[in-house]
Amino acid sequence: MMLIVTLRRALQTRYGADGYTQIRNALESFADSASATLVALDDNTDMSKFSLPAAASTDAGSLLLSIRALRRALGNVDSLLLLGGDSIVPFWQLTNPVPDRSVDPDPVVFSDNPYASMTETLEDYLAPSLPLGRLPDSSRGSTQDFVALINAATNNRRNRPVRQRAATLVNTDWSDPSQRVAASLPAPVDWHFSPGYCVDRTTQADMNREFLYFNLHGFTGKPEWKGYDSVRDQFVVAATTDGFDRQYVSGAVVFAENCYGAEIAGRTPANSCALKLVHEGAAFIGATGLAFGSHVAPGFLLEDADMLASSFWGAYASGGVPLGAALSQARTDYAATDSAGNNPYKQKTLLQFVLLGDPGWN
Repeated sequence: MMLIVTLRRALQTRYGADGYTQIRNALESFADSASATLVALDDNTDMSKFSLPAAASTDAGSLLLSIRALRRALGNVDSLLLLGGDSIVPFWQLTNPVPDRSVDPDPVVFSDNPYASMTETLEDYLAPSLPLGRLPDSSRGSTQDFVALINAATNNRRNRPVRQRAATLVNTDWSDPSQRVAASLPAPVDWHFSPGYCVDRTTQADMNREFLYFNLHGFTGKPEWKGYDSVRDQFVVAATTDGFDRQYVSGAVVFAENCYGAEIAGRTPANSCALKLVHEGAAFIGATGLAFGSHVAPGFLLEDADMLASSFWGAYASGGVPLGAALSQARTDYAATDSAGNNPYKQKTLLQFVLLGDPGWN
Protein backbone atom coordinates (compact mmCIF):
# COMPACT_ATOMS: atom_id res chain seq x y z
CA MET A 1 0.00 0.00 0.00
CA MET A 2 1.22 3.48 -0.85
CA LEU A 3 1.32 6.10 1.91
CA ILE A 4 0.74 9.68 0.73
CA VAL A 5 1.74 12.43 3.16
CA THR A 6 1.42 16.20 3.08
CA LEU A 7 0.92 19.15 5.45
CA ARG A 8 -2.42 20.86 5.87
CA ARG A 9 -1.22 24.14 7.37
CA ALA A 10 1.43 24.67 4.72
CA LEU A 11 -1.10 24.05 1.95
CA GLN A 12 -3.64 26.37 3.58
CA THR A 13 -1.02 29.09 4.00
CA ARG A 14 -0.03 28.75 0.37
CA TYR A 15 -3.45 28.25 -1.23
CA GLY A 16 -6.04 29.34 1.36
CA ALA A 17 -8.78 27.31 3.01
CA ASP A 18 -10.81 26.90 -0.18
CA GLY A 19 -7.68 25.98 -2.08
CA TYR A 20 -6.84 23.31 0.46
CA THR A 21 -10.32 21.83 0.10
CA GLN A 22 -9.92 21.62 -3.68
CA ILE A 23 -6.46 20.08 -3.36
CA ARG A 24 -7.66 17.63 -0.75
CA ASN A 25 -10.57 16.52 -2.94
CA ALA A 26 -8.20 15.93 -5.86
CA LEU A 27 -5.86 14.03 -3.54
CA GLU A 28 -8.67 11.81 -2.31
CA SER A 29 -9.43 10.85 -5.92
CA PHE A 30 -5.77 10.09 -6.57
CA ALA A 31 -5.49 8.05 -3.37
CA ASP A 32 -8.56 6.07 -4.41
CA SER A 33 -7.09 5.36 -7.86
CA ALA A 34 -3.82 4.21 -6.26
CA SER A 35 -5.46 2.28 -3.36
CA ALA A 36 -3.35 4.51 -1.12
CA THR A 37 -3.69 5.99 2.36
CA LEU A 38 -3.64 9.80 2.49
CA VAL A 39 -2.54 11.61 5.65
CA ALA A 40 -1.86 15.26 6.44
CA LEU A 41 0.84 14.82 9.09
CA ASP A 42 -0.08 17.99 11.00
CA ASP A 43 -3.84 17.31 10.99
CA ASN A 44 -5.12 15.94 14.31
CA THR A 45 -8.16 14.37 12.65
CA ASP A 46 -6.05 12.51 10.09
CA MET A 47 -3.47 11.29 12.58
CA SER A 48 -6.00 10.31 15.25
CA LYS A 49 -7.36 7.65 12.87
CA PHE A 50 -4.16 5.77 13.62
CA SER A 51 -4.08 6.69 17.32
CA LEU A 52 -1.15 9.01 16.68
CA PRO A 53 -0.55 12.68 17.51
CA ALA A 54 -0.12 15.28 14.81
CA ALA A 55 3.47 16.10 13.85
CA ALA A 56 5.12 18.16 16.57
CA SER A 57 6.58 20.55 14.04
CA THR A 58 6.97 20.94 10.28
CA ASP A 59 10.74 20.54 10.13
CA ALA A 60 12.05 17.52 8.23
CA GLY A 61 13.08 15.63 11.37
CA SER A 62 9.65 15.92 13.01
CA LEU A 63 7.93 14.85 9.79
CA LEU A 64 10.20 11.83 9.54
CA LEU A 65 9.20 10.71 13.04
CA SER A 66 5.52 10.96 12.11
CA ILE A 67 6.06 9.03 8.88
CA ARG A 68 7.89 6.27 10.74
CA ALA A 69 5.08 6.09 13.30
CA LEU A 70 2.52 5.80 10.51
CA ARG A 71 4.51 3.04 8.83
CA ARG A 72 4.58 1.08 12.07
CA ALA A 73 0.84 1.64 12.61
CA LEU A 74 -0.13 0.66 9.06
CA GLY A 75 2.30 -2.22 8.82
CA ASN A 76 2.03 -2.79 5.06
CA VAL A 77 3.42 0.37 3.47
CA ASP A 78 5.26 -0.52 0.25
CA SER A 79 5.90 3.00 -1.10
CA LEU A 80 5.82 6.62 0.04
CA LEU A 81 4.66 9.72 -1.86
CA LEU A 82 5.38 13.24 -0.62
CA LEU A 83 2.77 15.75 -1.80
CA GLY A 84 4.07 19.28 -2.40
CA GLY A 85 7.32 21.04 -3.16
CA ASP A 86 9.99 22.20 -0.75
CA SER A 87 7.74 24.90 0.73
CA ILE A 88 5.12 22.27 1.66
CA VAL A 89 7.16 19.19 2.60
CA PRO A 90 10.76 20.44 2.96
CA PHE A 91 13.69 18.65 1.43
CA TRP A 92 16.30 17.43 3.86
CA GLN A 93 19.33 19.70 3.68
CA LEU A 94 22.27 17.43 4.44
CA THR A 95 25.89 18.49 4.69
CA ASN A 96 27.57 17.84 1.34
CA PRO A 97 29.87 14.84 1.85
CA VAL A 98 32.19 16.19 -0.89
CA PRO A 99 34.39 18.52 1.20
CA ASP A 100 36.21 20.49 -1.51
CA ARG A 101 34.14 23.52 -2.55
CA SER A 102 36.47 24.11 -5.52
CA VAL A 103 35.30 20.73 -6.87
CA ASP A 104 31.70 20.92 -5.70
CA PRO A 105 30.29 24.34 -4.69
CA ASP A 106 27.14 22.96 -3.03
CA PRO A 107 27.28 23.43 0.77
CA VAL A 108 24.30 21.10 1.31
CA VAL A 109 22.55 18.29 -0.53
CA PHE A 110 18.79 18.51 -0.97
CA SER A 111 17.42 14.99 -0.51
CA ASP A 112 14.21 13.08 0.14
CA ASN A 113 15.96 9.82 1.09
CA PRO A 114 15.71 10.14 4.88
CA TYR A 115 11.90 10.27 4.72
CA ALA A 116 11.99 6.65 3.55
CA SER A 117 14.41 5.48 6.25
CA MET A 118 13.60 3.64 9.48
CA THR A 119 16.98 4.04 11.20
CA GLU A 120 19.58 6.77 11.65
CA THR A 121 22.33 4.82 9.90
CA LEU A 122 24.24 6.25 6.94
CA GLU A 123 23.38 3.14 4.94
CA ASP A 124 19.64 3.70 5.40
CA TYR A 125 19.91 7.36 4.41
CA LEU A 126 21.97 6.57 1.31
CA ALA A 127 19.77 3.75 0.04
CA PRO A 128 16.48 3.34 1.93
CA SER A 129 14.59 0.21 0.95
CA LEU A 130 11.19 1.93 0.77
CA PRO A 131 10.38 3.29 -2.72
CA LEU A 132 9.85 7.05 -2.56
CA GLY A 133 8.59 9.83 -4.81
CA ARG A 134 7.34 13.41 -4.66
CA LEU A 135 4.60 15.28 -6.55
CA PRO A 136 5.77 18.91 -6.34
CA ASP A 137 3.80 22.09 -6.76
CA SER A 138 5.62 25.20 -8.03
CA SER A 139 6.55 28.40 -6.26
CA ARG A 140 4.09 30.68 -8.08
CA GLY A 141 1.50 28.17 -9.24
CA SER A 142 -2.21 28.55 -8.51
CA THR A 143 -4.58 26.16 -6.79
CA GLN A 144 -5.83 25.17 -10.24
CA ASP A 145 -2.28 24.39 -11.35
CA PHE A 146 -1.71 22.05 -8.42
CA VAL A 147 -5.11 20.40 -8.79
CA ALA A 148 -4.36 19.87 -12.49
CA LEU A 149 -1.06 18.19 -11.57
CA ILE A 150 -2.80 15.84 -9.12
CA ASN A 151 -5.57 15.11 -11.62
CA ALA A 152 -2.95 14.26 -14.25
CA ALA A 153 -1.40 11.79 -11.81
CA THR A 154 -4.86 10.29 -11.23
CA ASN A 155 -5.48 9.98 -14.97
CA ASN A 156 -2.11 8.30 -15.45
CA ARG A 157 -3.07 5.77 -12.79
CA ARG A 158 -6.35 5.02 -14.57
CA ASN A 159 -5.35 5.35 -18.23
CA ARG A 160 -1.67 6.11 -18.69
CA PRO A 161 -0.79 6.93 -22.31
CA VAL A 162 0.86 4.09 -24.18
CA ARG A 163 4.10 5.18 -25.81
CA GLN A 164 6.83 3.17 -27.47
CA ARG A 165 10.62 3.08 -27.57
CA ALA A 166 13.15 5.52 -26.16
CA ALA A 167 14.89 8.78 -27.05
CA THR A 168 18.09 10.29 -25.73
CA LEU A 169 19.74 13.68 -25.83
CA VAL A 170 23.35 13.75 -24.69
CA ASN A 171 26.40 15.96 -24.77
CA THR A 172 28.51 14.79 -27.72
CA ASP A 173 31.67 14.49 -25.60
CA TRP A 174 29.82 12.00 -23.40
CA SER A 175 28.42 9.81 -26.17
CA ASP A 176 30.39 6.68 -25.26
CA PRO A 177 29.41 6.45 -21.56
CA SER A 178 25.87 7.55 -22.45
CA GLN A 179 25.50 4.67 -24.91
CA ARG A 180 26.63 2.25 -22.22
CA VAL A 181 24.01 3.69 -19.84
CA ALA A 182 21.28 3.37 -22.46
CA ALA A 183 22.12 -0.24 -23.33
CA SER A 184 19.06 -1.45 -21.40
CA LEU A 185 16.61 0.81 -23.24
CA PRO A 186 14.40 -0.92 -25.83
CA ALA A 187 15.79 -0.70 -29.35
CA PRO A 188 15.73 1.12 -31.63
CA VAL A 189 16.73 4.17 -29.59
CA ASP A 190 16.48 7.66 -31.12
CA TRP A 191 19.85 9.30 -30.47
CA HIS A 192 20.20 13.09 -30.41
CA PHE A 193 23.43 14.93 -29.68
CA SER A 194 24.33 18.44 -28.57
CA PRO A 195 25.67 20.63 -30.05
CA GLY A 196 23.62 20.21 -33.20
CA TYR A 197 20.21 19.42 -31.73
CA CYS A 198 17.84 21.18 -29.32
CA VAL A 199 14.56 20.12 -27.75
CA ASP A 200 12.34 23.16 -28.07
CA ARG A 201 8.91 24.10 -29.39
CA THR A 202 9.83 23.00 -32.93
CA THR A 203 11.02 19.50 -31.92
CA GLN A 204 8.46 18.56 -29.26
CA ALA A 205 7.20 15.55 -31.19
CA ASP A 206 10.63 13.90 -30.95
CA MET A 207 9.91 13.38 -27.25
CA ASN A 208 6.93 11.13 -27.97
CA ARG A 209 8.62 8.14 -26.37
CA GLU A 210 8.07 5.93 -23.31
CA PHE A 211 11.62 6.44 -21.99
CA LEU A 212 13.66 9.66 -22.19
CA TYR A 213 17.31 9.85 -21.15
CA PHE A 214 19.33 13.08 -20.91
CA ASN A 215 23.02 13.52 -20.20
CA LEU A 216 23.70 17.24 -20.55
CA HIS A 217 25.07 20.18 -18.60
CA GLY A 218 22.84 21.95 -16.09
CA PHE A 219 23.46 25.07 -14.03
CA THR A 220 21.94 26.27 -10.78
CA GLY A 221 19.11 28.74 -11.32
CA LYS A 222 19.11 28.29 -15.10
CA PRO A 223 16.08 26.90 -16.96
CA GLU A 224 17.90 25.45 -19.99
CA TRP A 225 19.97 22.30 -20.22
CA LYS A 226 23.05 22.64 -22.40
CA GLY A 227 25.63 20.84 -24.46
CA TYR A 228 29.24 21.89 -24.85
CA ASP A 229 30.74 23.00 -28.16
CA SER A 230 34.41 22.07 -27.79
CA VAL A 231 35.35 23.76 -31.07
CA ARG A 232 33.97 27.16 -30.04
CA ASP A 233 34.64 26.51 -26.35
CA GLN A 234 31.13 27.47 -25.27
CA PHE A 235 27.94 25.98 -23.92
CA VAL A 236 24.94 25.82 -26.26
CA VAL A 237 21.26 25.37 -25.42
CA ALA A 238 20.12 21.75 -25.81
CA ALA A 239 16.73 21.67 -24.07
CA THR A 240 14.19 24.32 -23.09
CA THR A 241 10.99 24.11 -21.11
CA ASP A 242 9.04 24.72 -24.33
CA GLY A 243 10.30 21.36 -25.60
CA PHE A 244 7.98 19.35 -23.38
CA ASP A 245 4.26 19.18 -24.11
CA ARG A 246 1.62 16.94 -22.53
CA GLN A 247 0.53 15.35 -25.79
CA TYR A 248 4.04 13.91 -26.19
CA VAL A 249 5.43 13.37 -22.67
CA SER A 250 2.50 12.50 -20.40
CA GLY A 251 3.19 9.06 -18.98
CA ALA A 252 6.85 9.07 -20.02
CA VAL A 253 9.69 8.20 -17.61
CA VAL A 254 12.64 10.61 -17.71
CA PHE A 255 16.12 10.19 -16.24
CA ALA A 256 18.43 13.23 -16.46
CA GLU A 257 22.03 13.07 -15.29
CA ASN A 258 22.41 16.85 -15.63
CA CYS A 259 23.75 18.91 -12.76
CA TYR A 260 20.83 20.61 -10.98
CA GLY A 261 18.32 18.75 -13.14
CA ALA A 262 15.96 18.37 -10.17
CA GLU A 263 16.69 21.74 -8.56
CA ILE A 264 13.05 22.75 -8.01
CA ALA A 265 12.96 24.81 -4.80
CA GLY A 266 11.65 28.26 -5.70
CA ARG A 267 11.26 27.26 -9.35
CA THR A 268 8.28 26.99 -11.72
CA PRO A 269 7.49 25.01 -14.90
CA ALA A 270 8.49 28.13 -16.84
CA ASN A 271 12.08 28.01 -15.56
CA SER A 272 12.61 24.33 -14.71
CA CYS A 273 12.59 21.52 -17.28
CA ALA A 274 11.99 19.04 -14.46
CA LEU A 275 8.87 20.82 -13.20
CA LYS A 276 7.64 21.32 -16.76
CA LEU A 277 7.94 17.60 -17.44
CA VAL A 278 6.20 16.65 -14.21
CA HIS A 279 3.40 19.17 -14.71
CA GLU A 280 2.93 17.81 -18.24
CA GLY A 281 2.41 14.32 -16.79
CA ALA A 282 5.86 12.71 -16.94
CA ALA A 283 7.84 11.17 -14.10
CA PHE A 284 11.31 12.66 -13.61
CA ILE A 285 14.49 11.43 -11.93
CA GLY A 286 17.33 13.89 -11.55
CA ALA A 287 19.90 15.49 -9.27
CA THR A 288 19.11 18.38 -6.94
CA GLY A 289 22.69 19.66 -7.11
CA LEU A 290 26.02 19.34 -8.91
CA ALA A 291 26.26 15.80 -10.29
CA PHE A 292 29.26 13.64 -11.07
CA GLY A 293 29.41 11.52 -14.20
CA SER A 294 30.97 11.17 -17.64
CA HIS A 295 34.18 12.87 -16.54
CA VAL A 296 37.65 11.51 -16.97
CA ALA A 297 40.83 13.30 -15.94
CA PRO A 298 44.36 11.94 -15.39
CA GLY A 299 44.06 9.46 -12.53
CA PHE A 300 40.53 10.56 -11.79
CA LEU A 301 37.36 8.88 -13.05
CA LEU A 302 33.88 10.01 -12.05
CA GLU A 303 31.06 7.88 -13.44
CA ASP A 304 28.69 7.98 -10.50
CA ALA A 305 25.54 9.30 -12.19
CA ASP A 306 26.23 7.04 -15.17
CA MET A 307 26.29 3.98 -12.93
CA LEU A 308 23.08 4.92 -11.13
CA ALA A 309 21.28 5.67 -14.40
CA SER A 310 22.46 2.41 -15.96
CA SER A 311 21.28 0.40 -12.97
CA PHE A 312 17.91 2.19 -12.98
CA TRP A 313 17.22 1.56 -16.67
CA GLY A 314 18.31 -2.04 -16.25
CA ALA A 315 15.72 -2.52 -13.50
CA TYR A 316 12.85 -0.49 -14.96
CA ALA A 317 13.00 -0.64 -18.75
CA SER A 318 12.87 -4.43 -18.76
CA GLY A 319 9.42 -4.26 -17.16
CA GLY A 320 7.89 -5.80 -14.06
CA VAL A 321 9.44 -3.45 -11.47
CA PRO A 322 7.49 -0.33 -10.37
CA LEU A 323 9.20 3.00 -10.92
CA GLY A 324 10.01 3.79 -7.29
CA ALA A 325 11.20 0.25 -6.63
CA ALA A 326 13.49 0.39 -9.67
CA LEU A 327 15.17 3.54 -8.37
CA SER A 328 15.39 2.04 -4.89
CA GLN A 329 16.99 -1.10 -6.33
CA ALA A 330 19.41 1.01 -8.36
CA ARG A 331 20.46 2.87 -5.22
CA THR A 332 20.97 -0.38 -3.33
CA ASP A 333 23.04 -1.91 -6.13
CA TYR A 334 25.08 1.25 -6.53
CA ALA A 335 25.64 1.62 -2.77
CA ALA A 336 27.12 -1.87 -2.71
CA THR A 337 29.88 -0.95 -5.18
CA ASP A 338 33.37 0.13 -4.18
CA SER A 339 32.60 1.00 -0.57
CA ALA A 340 30.14 3.78 -1.31
CA GLY A 341 29.91 4.45 2.43
CA ASN A 342 33.47 5.81 2.29
CA ASN A 343 33.26 7.60 -1.07
CA PRO A 344 31.89 11.14 -0.82
CA TYR A 345 31.07 11.37 -4.55
CA LYS A 346 29.01 8.21 -4.41
CA GLN A 347 27.32 9.37 -1.21
CA LYS A 348 26.25 12.62 -2.82
CA THR A 349 24.98 10.79 -5.90
CA LEU A 350 22.88 8.46 -3.77
CA LEU A 351 21.41 11.31 -1.74
CA GLN A 352 20.60 13.82 -4.45
CA PHE A 353 18.93 11.82 -7.23
CA VAL A 354 15.22 12.10 -6.44
CA LEU A 355 12.03 10.88 -8.09
CA LEU A 356 9.49 13.56 -8.94
CA GLY A 357 6.44 11.47 -9.70
CA ASP A 358 4.34 8.50 -8.68
CA PRO A 359 6.59 5.66 -7.40
CA GLY A 360 3.86 3.10 -8.16
CA TRP A 361 4.05 3.32 -11.95
CA ASN A 362 4.68 -0.01 -13.67
